[in-house]
Amino acid sequence: MLLSYFLSRVLLVRLLQRSVHDLRLRLCQQILVTPLPQIEAVGTSRLFTVLTEDITAISGTLALLPSICINVVIIVGSLIYLVYLSPALLAFLIVLLLLAIISYTTLDTRAAHALRMAREEWDRLSEDFDGLISGNRELKLHRPRRQVFVVGHLTPHLATVRDTSIRGGTLYALALSWGQSLTVLLIGMVLFVVPHFHAVESHILSGYALGVIQLTGAIGALLEAIPAWRRAQISLDKVEQLRIDLDADDLPTPPAGEPSRGWSRLELVGVTYTFVREGDGAFTLGPIDLGFRPGEIVFITGGNGSGKTTLAKLIAGLYAPTSGEIRLDGVLVREDSRDDYRQLFTLAFTDGHLFRPLLGLDEEGVREHLRRFELHPWVHVADGAFSTTALSQGQRKRLMLATALVEDRPFYIFDEWTANQDPPFRERFYSELLPQLKARGKAVVVITHDDRYDHLADTVIRMDSGKIREEEKPHQSGMEMKSCLSP
Repeated sequence: MLLSYFLSRVLLVRLLQRSVHDLRLRLCQQILVTPLPQIEAVGTSRLFTVLTEDITAISGTLALLPSICINVVIIVGSLIYLVYLSPALLAFLIVLLLLAIISYTTLDTRAAHALRMAREEWDRLSEDFDGLISGNRELKLHRPRRQVFVVGHLTPHLATVRDTSIRGGTLYALALSWGQSLTVLLIGMVLFVVPHFHAVESHILSGYALGVIQLTGAIGALLEAIPAWRRAQISLDKVEQLRIDLDADDLPTPPAGEPSRGWSRLELVGVTYTFVREGDGAFTLGPIDLGFRPGEIVFITGGNGSGKTTLAKLIAGLYAPTSGEIRLDGVLVREDSRDDYRQLFTLAFTDGHLFRPLLGLDEEGVREHLRRFELHPWVHVADGAFSTTALSQGQRKRLMLATALVEDRPFYIFDEWTANQDPPFRERFYSELLPQLKARGKAVVVITHDDRYDHLADTVIRMDSGKIREEEKPHQSGMEMKSCLSP
């Protein structure tokens, strides 16, 4: 008994953890291969809730499987025993059970609806939690907005989760109590009602009383598992819906390793990209016709919302064009080759994420750039990870730049990198770093609002409302001006 109990628990733990591991890993792999626009449409709050809340609910139900199987066997065995004692009495008992099941199902359906509402509210509550943590500074600084956040969003969503969970739990408690009371009801019917209509020997009645106790006990145990089973069903629906929304089952798995980085020309030919901006309707970028070569520096300027960052994501292959083509050395970049194409780029976003682990970057190279950008007093590298990423905005950007340079990719895109930088570092970026990258044959695209350094670019692209309004060659303009002024 000791050995079998131990082995069954070990098997259950392994089944549970392997199932959860496989499900989470499959979802994570899907997230990695799903195109970025779909990830942005799904939202981080929903992704996080599915990976944590829903999979935990599913795993909790898996732990009940042995108990469910045991009680199913008990029910089957009890029914076989009861039909052996008296088939006629069993028929009467089954009629009573069916009436009880119908009444229980009515309560179960209403309880399941309440649990589903609670789960739907969790998605909105997850957004509130994200805002509470990520926007904590802003909420502390603005009391009226903080009050609106608490009173108008956080409290109502918490209350809805509470109320719907209480309603569902109450209905399940009523259903479970009704199920438990069936034991007394059925035994009473067998012992006191049936004998008035059908002659039954006393030893059969006592056997039926014991059989009904076993039967209803097992049924009660199954009924107790139904709320958890319902939650798991709702969570599984959420997981499946997420997989449908990600729609990544048919996407190719990116190959491991680094592809060849040699290239001579990158072209965007008639490229457009259309998406819906919240509260602003559809926005179309393009058509865009651009070309890039190694050793060129291109500045992209324009007002907020003009499409600069979207263009950068198109160039780097994070977005696929709605129409038009991207060609690398004359070869069309297709969906099955897009991941290889993306390996040419390092894109330093203005709101980029900093990983504490180096994730394969050369430690010595990282240390060198920490010294170069004067970050070593605040952060250092130990055991393959940064000691901290809790830095000021300017320091975080310099740390991102350090990791970007260690990657040593052929094509660099800097999205508003000089914002939040002190004047000395801004000057070093434009006057020192960009010429060095150009001398090393790197293609560089800089999204910027600072026109004081336009003379350092080979091309300056000015954007407005998703269109290229002007494409200027500062070096050529300077040469033309010099020739006009010379005698």
